[in-house]
Amino acid sequence: MTDKTWATPASVPHNVVSPRTRFVGRDAELSILDDALVESRLVTVVGAPGVGKTRIAKELALARAADRAPRFHGGVWWCDLSGASDAEDALALITAAIPEPTRASAATSGGPTLLLVLDNFETVVGDAERVVSEWLERAPSSRLLVTSRERLRVAGERVVELSPLALPEETSDPSASPAYALFVDRAHLVSGSATFDEKQRQAIALVVRALDGLPLAIEIAAARTRLFAPTQILRSLSREGELLGPGASVVSRGTRTLEETFASSWEGLTPEERVALAHCTVFSGGFDWEAARAVIRVDGDGTPSTLDLLQSLRDRSLVATLELPSGELRMSLLTTVRAFAASKLDASVRVELERAHARHFLALIGVSPEADAKRGRATIALERENLTVLVSRAVADCRPADALRAAIALAALGSSLSYSWSLRLLEEALAVAEGRAPPRLLGWAREARGSLLRFLGQTRPSLEELERALELARREGDRALEARALTGLGNGKAVLAEWRAAREHLEAARELHRDVGDRLSEGRVQTMMAAASYNQDNLEEAASELDAALALQRAERDRPFEAMSVTSAGIVALARGEHTLARALLDEAVALHHDLGDRHWEAVTRGYRGALELDLGELEAARGALEPAVATLGQLGVHRAEAIALGHLGHTAALQGALDEAAAHYRAALGWHRLTSPDYEGLILVAQGCVFALRSDIASALAAFERAEEALRAFHRPSFVGAIHLGRALADVSLAEQAFAAGDAQRTAELEGRVARAVASAERAGAARSVDSRALARLLLHARARLAESKASAARRQSPASLVVHPDGRWFRAPNAGSVVDLTKRPSLQRMLRALVERRSAGPGELTVADLLECGWPGEKVLPEAGQERVYTAVSTLRRMGLKSVIVRRERGYALDPEVDVVASLLEP
Repeated sequence: MTDKTWATPASVPHNVVSPRTRFVGRDAELSILDDALVESRLVTVVGAPGVGKTRIAKELALARAADRAPRFHGGVWWCDLSGASDAEDALALITAAIPEPTRASAATSGGPTLLLVLDNFETVVGDAERVVSEWLERAPSSRLLVTSRERLRVAGERVVELSPLALPEETSDPSASPAYALFVDRAHLVSGSATFDEKQRQAIALVVRALDGLPLAIEIAAARTRLFAPTQILRSLSREGELLGPGASVVSRGTRTLEETFASSWEGLTPEERVALAHCTVFSGGFDWEAARAVIRVDGDGTPSTLDLLQSLRDRSLVATLELPSGELRMSLLTTVRAFAASKLDASVRVELERAHARHFLALIGVSPEADAKRGRATIALERENLTVLVSRAVADCRPADALRAAIALAALGSSLSYSWSLRLLEEALAVAEGRAPPRLLGWAREARGSLLRFLGQTRPSLEELERALELARREGDRALEARALTGLGNGKAVLAEWRAAREHLEAARELHRDVGDRLSEGRVQTMMAAASYNQDNLEEAASELDAALALQRAERDRPFEAMSVTSAGIVALARGEHTLARALLDEAVALHHDLGDRHWEAVTRGYRGALELDLGELEAARGALEPAVATLGQLGVHRAEAIALGHLGHTAALQGALDEAAAHYRAALGWHRLTSPDYEGLILVAQGCVFALRSDIASALAAFERAEEALRAFHRPSFVGAIHLGRALADVSLAEQAFAAGDAQRTAELEGRVARAVASAERAGAARSVDSRALARLLLHARARLAESKASAARRQSPASLVVHPDGRWFRAPNAGSVVDLTKRPSLQRMLRALVERRSAGPGELTVADLLECGWPGEKVLPEAGQERVYTAVSTLRRMGLKSVIVRRERGYALDPEVDVVASLLEP
């Protein structure tokens, strides 16, 4: 392909009129068309009404007319066939469009190549063979570019289907989208230099999505910006007849309106095709062949089959197809096509179709709510839009049982979409169902509502709803519902850190599932029991329970809960400091959740993946994982998980020295934890106190620690209690710095003694069993390093025998050495030295070879012999660098010589 420049001054003869508006996007499509014209003499551009077939053909024609090295010496000739009714009309129009000398030369063998563009060929598509074949025979060197709503079915035809413009991505800048750019460009034409703030830009993105990226619809909507702001246009889209109707006042003279475009396509359909297209409007989103066969009704002797009618509508670009990951195709209508065709549907017929639609999709999702749970989320997710509109229609028609059934099924999608959205839909159904739906079904709806409320952080209202569900279950003798309600109550009690009640509810639910032989649900409850154990720092028990849960889930092929259990196992491994195992499990879980489309649990897992990097001291990597996790969880309304990730993000910022940012993250986390999880409230209060201590605001720090102790008194969690000791130690370090600066050596020593005792208390409490507490311990280590630096800077000349080390192990100065050894390019050695220093700071003891291997090469899997060799080589290297007398061999591993003074310093000596 030669380099292309679109729409430059002409260098070959042509009759193409340049448009007055800017051409937006379509670079890839233009290249595809250009390549097709090289490969084939006949190229047909097909697509839905208003998709821009004429405009892209005109842009390509102008570009070829402007070629500096022409490919079409015979010229580029445009012919509009919209006025033709048969082959004679079409051939006459073609003859009139091309000058006689050009026609004569094109008719000779070896004559100059010309490009003939035949626009709106659908008017004579029945005579395609005659028109096209006759012209290609007349001009053997010519190329034909045709625009049509359906392919010509002529030998040698190359078909290029033009899709709507690409839409804005939800998570990226909308201005990068061609659909968005077209709206803004056309809005500026009618509104001058109008600027749009962030709210209006987001509204534009939603408008072009609602219009499926259809260019003509976008242009008409953009023209309305003379009268409406984008936010008002968005609200008006439910009234397409007003906003996108005839539109004569907002389109250029000579341009067909959207109404005229669709009317032309409608008139070209057979009566049976019109009926089938109108019946398709009962679907929302997409539909498959089975749904079409169940709903569409086209009666009469000799009537084509539904399949044939849909195929014909697809050929005419009025029905679109989407390929699923499985490779199967799914049908759909553009929003604008649906709006037009729906206006042709009789109201009484629509009622019958909507009832058929409801019967089909209710049968598809199962016969009972518990069957929905076992069926899984895939079918419900695929049919989300059809089930959503089913709820709305059933509410409007006062069919409470239908509304509840669909809304209960959709509640399972909360983790992928939005818990708030699922809750609103369910509450709409409940509003018409109270006192009208069967009590058992109401119980299932109450259970679903209670679960959604818990995920949204409304724990106590959730428990009230679940108690009502439990009462209905027992009254109706529905043991499956009883087990589900007990499960929800157990989870809610765990959120409130009421551990005993949580375990009692979960064990009762597990026994019910066992009694009825429901192994799938038994496995799910087992995962929840493991979570309760984890939240009490019973990590070994949690790991054992997860092993049992995974065995059941894999046997039952319960992929959603298998993925959750793998995440939970990764979190437990992380809490235990098993970084290699934690990394493998969390990475596996991310892939599983992503494949399932579970945005909630994928974000939770990515957040803990960030916590793993935090625990390893890789702070930029931690931030890179935590920030998007926080954004997604906030968007979904999963506020407890959002607050936990915010806490980890606060620790990351604090360790990077960004105390203002850390404080902001802790404040945001605390707001949600006060509503959702009182044990974490205590932890975040400790973290806030640590920030105060680092700012030398001791009074505020101690007040925060007092509030933390009060919060944790009723919700005892050992590792979080240990965090309070670490926080108080940090405050004492700050006081010791002040005392040392004042020259009070005795007071400094007293405070350092208190710090050592607080660290020992934290270890006994189990602070090491929590990533959060370990992060606060690292803050303490850095603070102690600053104090040691202050002391060392005064005594360094008198104590050249000290080992001086950066707290993160970035460099060291060996005893009696004059120079510093830089380890920043030796990360494995850096991490091993840091671990040895931290072990020495914690008290007597050594690190095993396995410990050092994990520190030096976190996440790598190596054979035991190879791992030992790595550690021996690394230790030997550190010794050669000057630490031969400092690193000593012990029975189980290595340690720093207790006789050597170790000084942690943030500044190189």
